[in-house]
Amino acid sequence: VADVNGYYADKYYNTKESATLYQGLKAVTINSAAYEINTEFRDAFYASCDFVKESGKGLLMDKQILERAMAKLILTERSEQAFKASKSLSVAYTVPSVFSVEKGKQTGADVYNVSNTDLPLVGDYTLCYDYLFASKVGYTLGSISLKGKNANNVEYTNNTVATKAITIKQNTPTVVKGTNMLISSENENPAFTNFTVSLSNN
Repeated sequence: VADVNGYYADKYYNTKESATLYQGLKAVTINSAAYEINTEFRDAFYASCDFVKESGKGLLMDKQILERAMAKLILTERSEQAFKASKSLSVAYTVPSVFSVEKGKQTGADVYNVSNTDLPLVGDYTLCYDYLFASKVGYTLGSISLKGKNANNVEYTNNTVATKAITIKQNTPTVVKGTNMLISSENENPAFTNFTVSLSNN
């Protein structure tokens, strides 16, 4: 339900204008208090157009086509053995925290540090996924830190996925697929994580 000024309550993103904090749709920001991964509810769309409003006349606008503001980052495990032996993960990485509807891309140097501990695995070889502000041109994501626990809650060696090929592009899933991303078996520390990155429009 909209408030008296016609605004709907923000949940995952801050979209209202504020004299001291926010710039409305020119700088949509992440609501850090409500940040979640592994949820489809943080997917977001936008549209931007120019128009002229004449005094005393109604405004009739053309139909707008929404575009996805986000990229989807997906971390998956190749090994059936390693996936079945993994109970939970801790993951950390840094993402852009501002998106300009006017420019259609993430803007500025402000970032949000994503950090989650002891998350259950999503399932079907997927460890976790997230929606990130992005542009059509894309950018390179910083390092991703991973830790895994087995069924006995034993935590294994920290793995850091290298950044050389993790490209984040608007309306495009980025799949980081590795072997032994968390653990290799219930009795072994993972070997060096071998991973590949692919971009897909599916």
